Amino acid sequence: MKITKRLYAYPVLAADKDDYRKAIFSVEMSEHMELTDFVLHFSVQLTSESLIRMIGQGEAEYLIHIECSSTAFRKAYHFASPQFEVRIPLEKINHMVEIVAFVVTKKHISGFHSEEWVDDFSGLRFDLEKGSILAYQNLPNLSIAKSMHQSAAHPSLFYIRKRQDDGRQGMQLFLEGDKILISLLEPEYRLYQQFNNDTEMQPVLNAMLILPALVYMFEELDQEYEEDATDRHDYTGCAWYEALEQSYRSRGKDFEETLRDRNRTSFDKAQEVMEFPVVKALASLQAIRNDFGDDGEDDV
Repeated sequence: MKITKRLYAYPVLAADKDDYRKAIFSVEMSEHMELTDFVLHFSVQLTSESLIRMIGQGEAEYLIHIECSSTAFRKAYHFASPQFEVRIPLEKINHMVEIVAFVVTKKHISGFHSEEWVDDFSGLRFDLEKGSILAYQNLPNLSIAKSMHQSAAHPSLFYIRKRQDDGRQGMQLFLEGDKILISLLEPEYRLYQQFNNDTEMQPVLNAMLILPALVYMFEELDQEYEEDATDRHDYTGCAWYEALEQSYRSRGKDFEETLRDRNRTSFDKAQEVMEFPVVKALASLQAIRNDFGDDGEDDV
């Protein structure tokens, strides 16, 4: 969803419009790939005193709209601070991703007016509905497939599936296939599917499911380097093993050297490869609690 030559009945701040005399709305974006998430960092430069005042009074907010046509992913993220981060599960996006930054109204505004407008709007006032666009910037498209190749963080590393009741409780893990398989009983799997559609819950799910799977994986692989180990299983031909090797290599590290490191526990190694998911999970829970009672995230 790119903004192209759209007409507005009221002044809007944008680089391709001249409704404001000197004000600027500019957004810088950077990104990096983690094991399970694509992470976007945004920094906003806004010099319109009237729009800054509206944001401070809770009448307006920053909004990032992200859309991926190949996966039908479409979501709007709302923020009050000019610096913020967006985390998207890798399986949600692929190929081309479009991103637009906005300032939008959070409520109905009566008599919208600014002394920063050009003379054509001098003395005019406007009534705006909730969600009205006050400023926008089209950000560069992202080619996720290219970024994934460069970072080697493959979203297919893990596979979570439902299993029939086999008399065993809890999560079961299997390493023998091309993916690290996590199996859940049907009730837990239904809950997982429900929470997996909530982006804010992704760091929590990662800490609950992916982190213990990686700890188990490192424990299993550690046995390969014990001199008296018996019944060894060679995982080096598995696709997930090769993906991890490539991921470490892309960061200038050696996967097998990490496995041989006896100064760190499997838990330490798993936390490192996921860039400390417990911290992210706790931050996400804090954000969810702070947002409790809000209307949630709506699309533009």
